[in-house]
Amino acid sequence: MKKLILDVDTGIDDAMALAYSTGTKEIELIGVVGTYGNVNISQAVQNSLNILGMIGKTDVPVYEGASHAMSKSSFTPSEAGKKIHGQNGVGGVDLPQAERTKENESGIDFIINSVKKYGKDLVIAATGSMTNLGIVLKNYPEMAKEIGQIVIMGGSFDSPR
Repeated sequence: MKKLILDVDTGIDDAMALAYSTGTKEIELIGVVGTYGNVNISQAVQNSLNILGMIGKTDVPVYEGASHAMSKSSFTPSEAGKKIHGQNGVGGVDLPQAERTKENESGIDFIINSVKKYGKDLVIAATGSMTNLGIVLKNYPEMAKEIGQIVIMGGSFDSPR
């Protein structure tokens, strides 16, 4: 069975990815790593925790990844993102607060340790910024040869963030 890490900036689209990935028997969601994009990092992590709690998947750990681009010192969500995903990233819906909190281990370390543990059986699906993957590759370039697959539906073509 393939192991999956979702690397997400949890907005509306990522809420669906969380639900779908926990509802299939073909993969095992071993963790979620939050990043910035649709919302700031703390909101993305909390949204992931809240959605997992709401769908009864409180056993899936959530980690905090990068809070801003490698070449920047901070991040502010765009007005376009707020229009699409709402101020809280999930369309302004007031989700029940999760009981579980984020893990103490960094999302970067979690990804590196998971690559070392699962190798070719690991898939990372990144739907937000690519900064977590960039930092992992910088710190652990062997990942490129060891991981099973990276699926990307993220980043930005013309955003200066």
